[in-house]
Amino acid sequence: MIEDKIISKGILNLVLNESVTILNGIPRDSTAFDVYLASYFRAHQKRYGKRDRTLIRTILFSHLRYTLRTEVWFHFLFPHIDVDTHTPLCMSLSLFFNKEITFQTLIAFCNESKLTFSTPRMTLLRTRKLPPSCRFKSLHEKLSLMHSFPEWLVKKWSHTFGKKLTTTLCAFLNHRAPLTIRANTLLVSRNDLKKRLITAGHTVRSCPLSPAGLFIDSDLSLYNTDEFKKGYFEIQDEGSQLIGYIINPSHFDYIWDVCAGSGGKTLHCAALMENKGNIIATDPRKSMIQELEKRIQRAGVTNVHRARLSTNINKQFKTLSADMIIIDAPCSGTGRLRRDPMLRWKLSPMSIKQHADKNIEILDRYARFLKQFGRLFYCTCSLEEEENEGVVKRFLETHRDFEAGSFTPHASFTQKITSHQFRIDPVLFKTDGFFVAVFEKIG
Repeated sequence: MIEDKIISKGILNLVLNESVTILNGIPRDSTAFDVYLASYFRAHQKRYGKRDRTLIRTILFSHLRYTLRTEVWFHFLFPHIDVDTHTPLCMSLSLFFNKEITFQTLIAFCNESKLTFSTPRMTLLRTRKLPPSCRFKSLHEKLSLMHSFPEWLVKKWSHTFGKKLTTTLCAFLNHRAPLTIRANTLLVSRNDLKKRLITAGHTVRSCPLSPAGLFIDSDLSLYNTDEFKKGYFEIQDEGSQLIGYIINPSHFDYIWDVCAGSGGKTLHCAALMENKGNIIATDPRKSMIQELEKRIQRAGVTNVHRARLSTNINKQFKTLSADMIIIDAPCSGTGRLRRDPMLRWKLSPMSIKQHADKNIEILDRYARFLKQFGRLFYCTCSLEEEENEGVVKRFLETHRDFEAGSFTPHASFTQKITSHQFRIDPVLFKTDGFFVAVFEKIG
């Protein structure tokens, strides 16, 4: 609980006001909220200490995860007050829903706000459920308000996954995601890294699914550790790490990682290949290629060649013929809503369709650079059928020179795969959600 880290209620008041300032300054662009917040803290290192960063992060994530439930309760408790004029109090309600403060602390904040409220109504809040005055037209509306997801998205998931799983999924995606790292096995084993970090004062647990993964439970900064500076680990969700083991590149492969970004999966493939073979890592964004270069150097990777994608790829890569092409496609990102709770309000049915259409174009554009009998991997961090199975179906229908391929996962990956496509289900795997499919070029 956040209360365990609070020295006084006055400190929490100050941090709540700081959180409001940060919330009002969040850009409405495509920047992921967790990425924005990490960047904000780096730019204001002298302003916020470790405790303040932890408190602000908890407050903001709680507020974004429980926006609708908070507003419903605020109107029930204070029916004649504008919710927008009392953001700190709304944040304290969100902290209570997220089980970060006790009911007694919440009452103290309400009293301090000097707003008049009904004690019997306030007592009902103990359940953390929706107020009894709520009347719902459908289960979708109830789940939407309870878990603060857009109603259209809840309805969509209910159609895809069923109502029971959707209820579980909404609750899971409102949980705090663990800080997860991947040991860089080019330089250190997982066990050695674990011992080093424990010695440095971190609380560390081994991931159950990824043989290179570690959970970090402490609030100490990882970026200042010798282990980070030496390239002994990368921050990467366990589900994302599993993609590398499913793809399972060999020492002899010539790979093109088309949408490499800053290189999470690129660097994992390089480690699995033990710096053998060749990987071309590309991205159209200059900033991503620059960040990738830093990570390559730090990780001691020697088999990755990076390049910024130009508008004329036929000229830029006219002689390229890859054994394997990896397309970690841009997508809605619904599989990582634990880490970016603001994303749910940026999405729409149209944006999901647009991502699916765009990814068909990307697959079509880059599939031609695969040699015969080579394999094309299509990956997303989306839960949406249109972006996953739907894209796979459309691609196979329009590309007769490809067929559904078969996975040859790493020996450490023990999950049974019976198809050419595989979902890393967030509820089942307790990770972010991912999808991966494989095609084989036969023509």
